[in-house]
Amino acid sequence: MRSVNRHALLGYVGNLVELKNVLKVNIAANREWQAEGTKRSATDWVQVTILDKKQAEWIEENVGPGDLVYVESRISNSSY
Repeated sequence: MRSVNRHALLGYVGNLVELKNVLKVNIAANREWQAEGTKRSATDWVQVTILDKKQAEWIEENVGPGDLVYVESRISNSSY
């Protein structure tokens, strides 16, 4: 049986953190729901790690805090 590991994220860039060999982009994704007749909202912060140097360079040149971005990726818990 095939499996899928795909994550789609639409949110606003908080900040970009350049480290030695990677770029980390913090993205805020807002969500809303109703609980007991009261409208509620929360912000989930997701840190996306960019390992590809060319992608990281493009992002640094073209993306900044407050920009709305759409990201498709796979989720991995490995370390590097």
